[in-house]
Amino acid sequence: MNEKDFSVYIKIQNDTDDTLEYPSHTAEWGEWVLSTIPNVIPPRKSAEGIRLIDHAGPSGSEGRLSYLVRREGDLFSRISTYETCPWGYDNKVTVSAIEPPALYDIYWRAKSGGHGWQDFSVPRPGHPVWVELTVKYTKKQYRFRLIRIEASSDHPLVNTEGKIIIGKHVLWRPGDVSPKGSLQPNAFGYKFGSSVPAASRMTVTIKILDIELLWCEAMLYGTVNGDRVMQSGFFVIKTTQEIPLQVNVTRPNTSAKPFGWNANVVWGMELRQSKNPVVCVHPDTTRLELYWISETLHPALKAGVPVEFLRSVVPEIPIRRFKDLSNLTPWFDFVATVAFGAMQKEYDTNTGAARFGVYIDGGTFQLTRYCSTADDDRRPGSRYRVVNCMDQAAYVELCCSLLHRPSWLLQKPFGFINTTYLVGVNVPCNNPFFGTNHERAMVGINDLDRTQFCCHVYTGDSYHFDRDRDGIYDACGGPHRGDEDPSQYLASSI
Repeated sequence: MNEKDFSVYIKIQNDTDDTLEYPSHTAEWGEWVLSTIPNVIPPRKSAEGIRLIDHAGPSGSEGRLSYLVRREGDLFSRISTYETCPWGYDNKVTVSAIEPPALYDIYWRAKSGGHGWQDFSVPRPGHPVWVELTVKYTKKQYRFRLIRIEASSDHPLVNTEGKIIIGKHVLWRPGDVSPKGSLQPNAFGYKFGSSVPAASRMTVTIKILDIELLWCEAMLYGTVNGDRVMQSGFFVIKTTQEIPLQVNVTRPNTSAKPFGWNANVVWGMELRQSKNPVVCVHPDTTRLELYWISETLHPALKAGVPVEFLRSVVPEIPIRRFKDLSNLTPWFDFVATVAFGAMQKEYDTNTGAARFGVYIDGGTFQLTRYCSTADDDRRPGSRYRVVNCMDQAAYVELCCSLLHRPSWLLQKPFGFINTTYLVGVNVPCNNPFFGTNHERAMVGINDLDRTQFCCHVYTGDSYHFDRDRDGIYDACGGPHRGDEDPSQYLASSI
């Protein structure tokens, strides 16, 4: 301590991951020792011994020192300090707040002469003056609110209330509640194998609740089970009015087959320079129901795709598998399995009649009726269970068309069937019209009462059927999952 030293000594501690850059200084009395002022203070480092010295005579020292916290591009925050150690007057130290205040805090303390350290003030008498400044991230949490979520459905959907959804519409607003999912689902037309994020844009409108966030750079994101699955780009907060943001689903990266998710999305915001999250309030969670299906719809679906149908067949992908959906079970194989085993259907062993509006040459398939659930059994398809091959082929064709359109294959006559399992019939069968007597499901091949299929409908891989290369899918008997070409299928079936 030297009572004749009217200098100011400064230490700056940088407790952030950003770099402090030296831009300017001024001295009303005395002068700065330039060799003590570093051009940069790296992240998590400090600069000690910065000195403002006094000149000879009774004036003492007085000056200002500034640093910039460099952010992105031309964005920066300025730190300014003013200090004086005058001769014959009281000491003074001030430190300006950093803008925007949601990013950084400055803690400072000072002492003078033989006096001890004081937080955010300086002992007025005594010489010289020591000042310590610590730049750190703000710990206070700031807030924003969700206003609405919008998207554009590439295909018409029929929601659970029977309303048609098409084009730009509101996916969510406060108060929207449905036990099974959103009342406003969305279908993205997707080119399989391409980027899912590029095909999955939504507009999320938010409102900033704390003015301290102005001029911060932020990114909005949504998580499912703690895993981030959608986000915006970084943007500069310029208003506390409503802000519409483009948000993209970021996971999975790509997919080789249709998929969807019906999930509670928890929203948050991160600031580019701060480790402190910005929290979403009232509420922080929204229910979103999204599907990724073919860019081109089957003609039978162009009047509207029932969301109950999508829920019954399009798998909800677990978050742990969101990274890549390119190596999952092939779609047509999956569809045949669902139609045969998961839709609660049972073959008509009395007459083999069609029940859902489609016959040998096609027709208008009653898809909603096929998928409807019984009051006492919430499984899809449980209300109307009895089917024949045409019902099953129609359902398989529409499901497959969510990837690409398959072929409807009619064979007449078909003939006596080899031993197989018919949909919903839990015993082996080579005599399809055994009525209610299950003991007659299997009979001798020359039994005079043995029944046959007079015709049969099944599905091929492609709309322009290739009898040499296409696989066959049959959810009426078997099931057959595409691992047989036509000749192999017929050899195993009849």
